[in-house]
Amino acid sequence: MLNFRQKIFFSYLIVFLFFLILLFPYSSTSVRNAIRNVLEDRTQAVIDTISKSNNIQGMIEHLDAQQALVFFRVTLLSEDGRILYESHTDRSALPLYKRHPEIEDALSHKIGYHEDYSYHFGEQFAYIAQSFSFQGKTFILRTAFPIKQIKDLTRNFKLVLIKFGIGILVLFSLMTWIITSLLSKPINLIIEKVKPYKEGLDEYLPQITFEDKRVSHDFVQLASTLNSLSDRIRNQVDTLTEERNQTETVLNSLAEGVIAVDNEMKIIFINEIAIKMFGIDKSILMHQHVSLLKSPKCLSLLKACRKKNKTIYDTLDLNDGEKKIPLGLIVTPKKDQGAILVLQDKSNLFQILDMGKAFIANASHELKTPITVIRGYAEVFKENPELDASMQEDMLDKILSNCHRMEALVKNLLTLTDIENLPQSRLKKCDLVHSIQDCISSIQSLNKDAKVELSNSSNSKIKVMADPDLLNRAIMNLMENAIKYNQKKPTIQVELTLEETKVKITISDNGMGIPTKDLPHIFERFYRVDKARSRQMGGSGLGLSIVKTIVEKLKGTISVDSQSNVGTTFTIILPQAEFFS
Repeated sequence: MLNFRQKIFFSYLIVFLFFLILLFPYSSTSVRNAIRNVLEDRTQAVIDTISKSNNIQGMIEHLDAQQALVFFRVTLLSEDGRILYESHTDRSALPLYKRHPEIEDALSHKIGYHEDYSYHFGEQFAYIAQSFSFQGKTFILRTAFPIKQIKDLTRNFKLVLIKFGIGILVLFSLMTWIITSLLSKPINLIIEKVKPYKEGLDEYLPQITFEDKRVSHDFVQLASTLNSLSDRIRNQVDTLTEERNQTETVLNSLAEGVIAVDNEMKIIFINEIAIKMFGIDKSILMHQHVSLLKSPKCLSLLKACRKKNKTIYDTLDLNDGEKKIPLGLIVTPKKDQGAILVLQDKSNLFQILDMGKAFIANASHELKTPITVIRGYAEVFKENPELDASMQEDMLDKILSNCHRMEALVKNLLTLTDIENLPQSRLKKCDLVHSIQDCISSIQSLNKDAKVELSNSSNSKIKVMADPDLLNRAIMNLMENAIKYNQKKPTIQVELTLEETKVKITISDNGMGIPTKDLPHIFERFYRVDKARSRQMGGSGLGLSIVKTIVEKLKGTISVDSQSNVGTTFTIILPQAEFFS
């Protein structure tokens, strides 16, 4: 393939040759016309000379003296065609001259030109006839010039023209080659710089600079424009890449699966959740037909969405090996092309519904027992008003005990509701050491035998963001459980440890411990390890659930480690106040 310089050079060469080819026929015609004009001018000059004669004989004498200077043949005729003078014929026997075309033209238009063959001389001549007036009469001067000489002149002119043209062509070609070389050098440099980007080797257009300071200002401006364009493209690509990465990050962080397809139903995007749902590697799915998901319903919904150009809602039970995952499907058409499929996992919703049902059932069950007891004793009182005082007192104590139990249950349920709707405005900086010391004082005042020790490794105040009452309640609940479920002399150890931005609270006891099988469930609402003992002590099974909810509202975590007949350790980790966000 020709480069830029060669294209320009050969283009100019072809144009010049084409011009030269067209010039030859024009030059031939021009030479012949020039010779004719010269002959006409010379004929007129002869006429002007002989017209100065006194009579016809004087004209003939002048013609004898001048005809050999210009023309090969000269003839003087009268208006009626009589030959008065002939340069190459015996004058004693001159006949009337036949009417040649040039003579007719001379009589009609004053001058005539004609090319004809002369049998007398055996060659072609160019004849010029021109009429003129002399002493009131019209005469015709006919001159002849050999065509051969005209052709020789034309051929010589062509040879000169060819030589001149070749010289001009060589000079022109050399100048064109030099000029195009100078012009194409910076262009070739630009092409070489851009070539790696064109071939996909570079991600961005490179910066173009010229080391040669003699490069034309126009090319410097072109390079500057390309550099500016490259910078803009780079910025736009970076912006689009950043926006794409942000979009992918957002889509990958969603709890819903997202799949985007084009008009040909090929997958152009799929987020991590959707990949986990279908269990197929992303590299296999990308740019492949959506049928690869092996979900006919998804395929039919996507096609229907594109056909109807509207959002479609539906559901799907997706098999996940051992169980089915209930999915909500939303298919939305894209403005430009394709469609977007959103898959919402409804498992958590169903779990919440199940938890709500279980909560209502458990709460109803917990309330049913004391209500039944109160109702039973009330009916006994009504039916037996004459019961002895001791029996009445015992029944009243049981009624009162169950009322307290219901009150505690309702209070705990209201507390849970209050905690779950805890606003951020209720949180403030609290001195954690002071709060724990208050709880220890309260526990020791109620339980004289209890031994509670506090260890603070930082030996300084520790601030946390919390509601003071709720924080105290969580700590008190754990200490009360340590005493309540203990058959020995209660010993409680509280340890505070700073860990960078967080504080760790460890509450250990020497109580009964919790069986391993019950550990995963102890923070569930209404769950009891020893139901008989819990009911006997008035427990509702909500205490540890309340503690966990409080800790989570303070953006912390709680964990438990326990061994039967050895003791239990609860570990709470909370963010320090300055790192709470």
